[in-house]
Amino acid sequence: IQSHEPVIATVVSRGNQMIKSGHFAVQQVESSVHQLQSQLTSFKDNASVRRLRLLDAVESQMFYTEAVEAEVWIREKRQLLTIADFGKDEDSIAAHLKKLDAIQRDLNGFTSNMDRLAKLSRGLIDRGHFDAANIQQKMATVEEQFDELKKLAEDRHTRLADSYKVHKFLREAD
Repeated sequence: IQSHEPVIATVVSRGNQMIKSGHFAVQQVESSVHQLQSQLTSFKDNASVRRLRLLDAVESQMFYTEAVEAEVWIREKRQLLTIADFGKDEDSIAAHLKKLDAIQRDLNGFTSNMDRLAKLSRGLIDRGHFDAANIQQKMATVEEQFDELKKLAEDRHTRLADSYKVHKFLREAD
């Protein structure tokens, strides 16, 4: 567009000169100049709309990429939290609690990623993004999975603590 604008401006200028000089085909020249200018304006408008849509598509792809990365991270942590082993003695339970503590620190650290992802999705939705419904649904799914992961961590901590108490009681009872 930008490379053709000088050529179009030259043609419009020549057409205007012809109109001012009283060329025998003034009406046809005037019509052609107006048509050329309106087509250029229309073309620029369409190009701007296309550019904005492409930028929206890039932003939505960034959101979806980050959402998939979050889901993968959540799945990896879920596997660690759904292990049925709660330890066979106090030492193994302490080791499990130490691993769980590291996972909980990871969860707390990942909260900032979730906040950033939620902010991105809200921005796209509030702006009326063409894929707002799917973005909203994907964000709700990721948030639900993250909340379930936090609940799994709490449940695992409770079970490990209970198991530790049982083993401690059995040791003291012997």
